[in-house]
Amino acid sequence: MADLPNPDDFSFVDSPNEFRVTFEVKGEVNMTIYAENIEDARAKAREQVEEIVSESGTCELDAVDDVEVGRIYQKPRMYFVTDEDGRKMRVSRLEAGMVPREPDEHGF
Repeated sequence: MADLPNPDDFSFVDSPNEFRVTFEVKGEVNMTIYAENIEDARAKAREQVEEIVSESGTCELDAVDDVEVGRIYQKPRMYFVTDEDGRKMRVSRLEAGMVPREPDEHGF
C-alpha cells in the first residue's frame, strides 16, 4: 500500500464555525393534477413524487407535521490537491498519489 501524503504539505481551507445540519421534515403538499381519469392521475402523482425526491426537485410544504434535527457535524478541512490524473480538486481526505497545489485565482 502506498504511503499517504503528509497533510502539512498541503494548502487547505478550514471552516471552524461552519456546521452541516440535516433536518428531517414531515409534512403535506397539496396540488392539482390534470388527468383524463383516476389511473392517469395516479401515474402523474407518482411522477410528481419522483420529481420531488430527485436531486433537482423542490417543493413547498402546505403543512408541516414534524421537524426533527438529524445529523450535525463540523465541516471538514478541505485540502487543495492535484490527483494522479492531473485534476485539480478540494478533498477532505488525502489519498496516495495526491500532490499539493495552491488555490487558483477563484479560490478553488
